[in-house]
Amino acid sequence: MNNTFGILETKGTLTAVLAANEMMKAANITLMGKEYLGDGTVTVLVSGNAENINKAVKAGEEYLKNTGSEGTVTMITEPAGELRRVLFKHQ
Repeated sequence: MNNTFGILETKGTLTAVLAANEMMKAANITLMGKEYLGDGTVTVLVSGNAENINKAVKAGEEYLKNTGSEGTVTMITEPAGELRRVLFKHQ
């Protein structure tokens, strides 16, 4: 069951894509979408079970650390009702 979200937020599309790629290679997760913010910040949302999202979050953190990129990665277990709809209105 995909009841956990992983969220990656960083500066720049390339950094976000490469970090998300590492997250997806590390675990069986689903890419739910991305959002571009006006200041160059990109947010990527993934979903999966808690174990896989935890692996993915660690991979994303490791990528950011190893490349010296600024950003944050977190997970939300058992997200409240309509959180996906609110976060990604167009999906």
